[in-house]
Amino acid sequence: MATTRRKSAPRASGRKSKSQKKSWLQSLLYVLVIFLVLAAIAMIAGYVYMRKNATPEPTSEVQTEIVSKTEGVDQSSPDNSKPIQKQASVIIEGTWVSTDNGAMLTIKGTNFTIDFPSVEAGKPLEGTIQFIGNEYTVISKTLQGCEQINGIYSFEHKGEDLVVKAINDSCSKRKNSFESSWFKM
Repeated sequence: MATTRRKSAPRASGRKSKSQKKSWLQSLLYVLVIFLVLAAIAMIAGYVYMRKNATPEPTSEVQTEIVSKTEGVDQSSPDNSKPIQKQASVIIEGTWVSTDNGAMLTIKGTNFTIDFPSVEAGKPLEGTIQFIGNEYTVISKTLQGCEQINGIYSFEHKGEDLVVKAINDSCSKRKNSFESSWFKM
């Protein structure tokens, strides 16, 4: 008894069912999402790495430094071309974050940088800073119209925060950037 096999009908070639197309698109979508997440992680890691290398951690929060006295500098005039220099007893180094707008103030030696959290705020504000007791004097290098104008500010520690108040600064944009409460990053 020989059995004969029946031939099945030939399948249509080149056509895929809807479920096969859908699973292929889902797989592609998953791969793209994973790629975007990995790219975002890489960008964040790169930013942290660059930021850490650009501003090394200070050895201590408060350091003592002697700054040479300069003769003939009029402290009452805010339009001096150089910062007022006298004996400085306290320099606060490191990165501070504004509680008002999230700007980051980085102080390193006699230089400062304020990085703003949004692109609309403009380029970072850079300049020099000199400490005299619980006051400091700043001159901006990158803020147009304020390059050679001194700004004098006072600061005090309230808990872990640094509270900065303007004493004399005719540059309103710099005054708005500095005058704030800051916390250590």
